[in-house]
Amino acid sequence: MKQVIVKVGKPVKFDVNVKGEPAPKVVWMLKEKEVTEDNVVIINVDYNTKFEIKEGKRINSGMYKIVATNEHGKDEAEVEIVILGAPGRLVTHASRCISTSLFSVHLIFISSEYSTFQTKGTAKGHGCHQEQCKGQMGETRW
Repeated sequence: MKQVIVKVGKPVKFDVNVKGEPAPKVVWMLKEKEVTEDNVVIINVDYNTKFEIKEGKRINSGMYKIVATNEHGKDEAEVEIVILGAPGRLVTHASRCISTSLFSVHLIFISSEYSTFQTKGTAKGHGCHQEQCKGQMGETRW
C-alpha cells in the first residue's frame, strides 16, 4: 500500500476487501501491537475491513500492518501513515529549592518561555537580599 500523508486533525480512511475461504480474521497492528487508539475505528466484516483515524494526531504516525488469518494461513500488507503537525509546546510546572551553606535558591519553572528565579540567604557571610528575574529559559539576568 502507498504511504499516506495528512495534516493533524484530518481523517485517514481505508476500505479493504479481503479474500480467502473461510473468511479471514483481520487485525490492524502498529508497532507490533493491535491498534486500540481512541480516535481509531476499525470495522471488520466477512471479506472486508474498514479502518479510520477520526482526527489524526502525530502519535498516530507509523507503519501499520493489516494481518488476515484463516485456517489455511495468513497474509499481511503494510502502509505508512504520516500525520504532519507542529510539535506541541513544552510546558513545565515545577518548583524546587536548592540550599547550600552559601545561599538558598528557589527555582520556579512556569513555562517553556519564562522562568522565575528567587534567591535569598547569605553569600560568604554577607547579607543578600531577595531578587527576582524573569528571562528566557537558560538565561539568568541578575
